Amino acid sequence: MKLGIEIGPQTPLVGEVARLMCELTNFDRAAFCNTGSEAVLGAMRMARTITGRNLIAIFCGADHGILDEVIVRGTKKLRSIPAAFGIPPEMVENILVLDYDSPESLEILKNRADDGEVCTRVSLRRFAILLAAE
Repeated sequence: MKLGIEIGPQTPLVGEVARLMCELTNFDRAAFCNTGSEAVLGAMRMARTITGRNLIAIFCGADHGILDEVIVRGTKKLRSIPAAFGIPPEMVENILVLDYDSPESLEILKNRADDGEVCTRVSLRRFAILLAAE
C-alpha cells in the first residue's frame, strides 16, 4: 500500500501473489482482475472454450457485472430478455436465468446438463436472508 494502488496493467508483484495463491489453494492457475465484470467475462470465456458449449446459467438476484450478456431477466418459459435499453435480444440468447436456492432450478440444471455451464457469482449480501434461515 505504501507504493500506491495500480489500476490497469498488472505489476510484477501480481505474478508472485498468483504463485502464492496457487500454492495455498492447490490450484494450477490464478488470475487477478480489476473488476468483477472482468472476472465474469473471463470465466464465461473459459467455460465456453473448455466445454465447447454456449449456454451459461446464472441466478437471478446475483450480481454478474455490467456486461450486456448478463444484464438479463428470465421468464417463466425459460427465455432470457435484456434487462436494460440498448441491449439487443440476441446478446442474451445464450443465458439461462434461474432462481437461486430452488429445487426447480436444480431440476432444470439436471435436465439441461449437456447444454451449458453454471456461472455463479453470488453476492452474499443479496442472499443474507437465505443464509440466516439455514
